[in-house]
Amino acid sequence: MSKYHYTYSIKNIKNGMQYIGSRSCNCHPLEDTKYMGSSTNQEFIKALKTNPEHFIKTIIMMFDDGKEARKAERDLQIKFDVAKNPSYYNKRIESLNSCVGVDVQNNPEIRQKKSEAMKGEKNPCYGRTGELHPMFGHTGEKNHMYGKHHTPESNKKNSESHKGMHAGDKNPMFGRTGEKNPMSKPVMIVETGQIFTTLKECAEYLNLKSVKTIHRRIKKGLIKYVD
Repeated sequence: MSKYHYTYSIKNIKNGMQYIGSRSCNCHPLEDTKYMGSSTNQEFIKALKTNPEHFIKTIIMMFDDGKEARKAERDLQIKFDVAKNPSYYNKRIESLNSCVGVDVQNNPEIRQKKSEAMKGEKNPCYGRTGELHPMFGHTGEKNHMYGKHHTPESNKKNSESHKGMHAGDKNPMFGRTGEKNPMSKPVMIVETGQIFTTLKECAEYLNLKSVKTIHRRIKKGLIKYVD
């Protein structure tokens, strides 16, 4: 069972586009430098492979279990409307149960749906030919990595150079707790009308050990988010 669960963002420093995701792993998130998302967006995948130095991965928040991380991932994706926002590589809002117990690669129905979702005008590269195509001038022998492979030594150096890059006050989320956290949403106890700026604040008021209980009460309609 995975020990760590977290949400992250991957930003292209050249064009400002981002990808939001969640991850469960056995190593500390700050050491999970090789993992750069599981997106099916071919434009994003190719850009990562072609120019990995253009991308910066940021750990947004850590959680006690994978379900909380996926919930937070979905909340962020909804908040920034990533499925329609041209500034994001994400092409859909993830389901809380997405890919859990499902063999996506070998499921004909899912593969067909993915295929249909990328056909014609739905494809982000539709109509983008020649110099307009994001991969123009970066394929075949024109690619600076054509015929080359990273050596184990260079991979190790790259990993070492990233360690500590987002630790402590270097992390963009450093000090952004409570209502300063971009994920923070005010909630209200329906029965009393009391409003709290964060889930944690509400949990502490109700003497609850974890915000998980708050999530359960939100599902039951006892607590609700305040717009």
